[in-house]
Amino acid sequence: MQDMVKRCHSLGVLPPEAEQLERHMRQGEWLSRVRAALVAGRSGTLQELRSLLQEAVEVAESPAVEKARSELQELITIALRWEEKAKMCLEARQKHSPATLEAIIKEAENIPVQLPNTLSLKEALCKARAWSADVDEIQVKRRQHQYSDSHDPYRAEKPTVQ
Repeated sequence: MQDMVKRCHSLGVLPPEAEQLERHMRQGEWLSRVRAALVAGRSGTLQELRSLLQEAVEVAESPAVEKARSELQELITIALRWEEKAKMCLEARQKHSPATLEAIIKEAENIPVQLPNTLSLKEALCKARAWSADVDEIQVKRRQHQYSDSHDPYRAEKPTVQ
């Protein structure tokens, strides 16, 4: 159909239905890009979703377009809320427990949008866990060293001179 409309344009012959056909083709193309952006498991950016929402103005109105537009708007709103929540955790004076941060990250990962603040929060949590594991390891080694020193049969107490 697209080729036929292009040929009509190149020949300067436009059937009365050509304009309506072009509108429907643009609508179909936009709807397919929206469906691709909303597919679970695909992570687009907030900017991509905003661009699609802005393009909706140029697409002919229909119930399918209105539904897709509202789904896009809802997804953008949810993504922005989670980004703000992650940002607040990163900047918070009050520190959150690792379990709380993990829950926030897990919930945010269910949103099919790339969320930079959530990714930063995840990286910070991984670094904190690695640091905590290092501290725990050092403490265990220290306790083992102290225990072995106190139970070393070859390490005799030196008599004190009075």
